[in-house]
Amino acid sequence: MTASNPQTAALQVEDLHKTFAGIEVLKGISLTAEKHDVISIIGSSGSGKSTLLRCMNLLEFPDSGRLRVHGEELELGTNRRGVRSRRFQRQIERVRSRLAMVFQSFNLWSHMTVLENVMLGPCLVLKRNRHEVEAQAKKLLARVGMLEKCQMYPDCLSGGQKQRVAIARALAMDPEVMLFDEPTSALDPELVGEVLRVIRELAEEGRTMIMVTHEMRFAREVSSKLVYLHQGRIEEQGSPEQLFNAPQSDNLRRLLASQY
Repeated sequence: MTASNPQTAALQVEDLHKTFAGIEVLKGISLTAEKHDVISIIGSSGSGKSTLLRCMNLLEFPDSGRLRVHGEELELGTNRRGVRSRRFQRQIERVRSRLAMVFQSFNLWSHMTVLENVMLGPCLVLKRNRHEVEAQAKKLLARVGMLEKCQMYPDCLSGGQKQRVAIARALAMDPEVMLFDEPTSALDPELVGEVLRVIRELAEEGRTMIMVTHEMRFAREVSSKLVYLHQGRIEEQGSPEQLFNAPQSDNLRRLLASQY
C-alpha cells in the first residue's frame, strides 16, 4: 500500500487521544482520508466513534495528537495547565468551515425556515453575497428533494426531511470533507432510505466523506475504506471486502454476526 502524503490528504489525524472524567475514550487514533475517500467507521456503542468525529471537527478538543486538513496542521495551543485551548481561534474557525458536520439529531434552528437554515453558514461564516447564497441554497434543497418545503419550519418536517435539510446545509459550505455522525440513527425505519439515497449520491459523485454508521449493508456498498473501532482503538481497517468477508478480529466477527 502506498504511504499517504500528509500534504495532499484531505484529512489526517495522528495519534489522537481524548479523556473524559479520567476515562480514556480515544487511545491513539491515526486515520487518513484521501480526496474522494468514503470512510465508514463502525463499532459497538461506547467505542469512541462519535468522539473521534467530534475531535476531527474540533467540537471536542483532543488532549494530544495532530490534525491536518489538506496539509495545514492545526496549531492547538495549551493553557497553563497544559490543556488545549482556543488560542488559535481564527485558524480553527477557518479549518472547521472546511469540515461540514451532519449530526444524528439534525441540529436545525427551529426559529428559521428551511431556506434560512441552509443560507446561514455561507452568509455568516463565509460572508458570501446573500442573493447568490439564496440561489445556491435553493439548488441544494432541490437536489435533496426539499425545495418545496423551503419556507417551512423544522418542526413541520419529518425526521428524514430534517436530515435532508441538514445535508443541504452542510453542502452549502462547499466543504472539503463531510462528516456524518450516525445520520440515520434518530429516524424511523421507513425514513432511513431517503437519507441513505442522498448520501449514496454524494459518494457516487466523489465527495470525501467520513461516516459513523450502524447501517452495515450500506457501509459495505458505498465505502472505499472501513474502520473498526473497539474500546478507543482502531482494531481493524481495510476495504469493505476485507473486513466483511475475512475479519481478523474476534470482536469484529461478533459485531458483524449481531448486526449484519
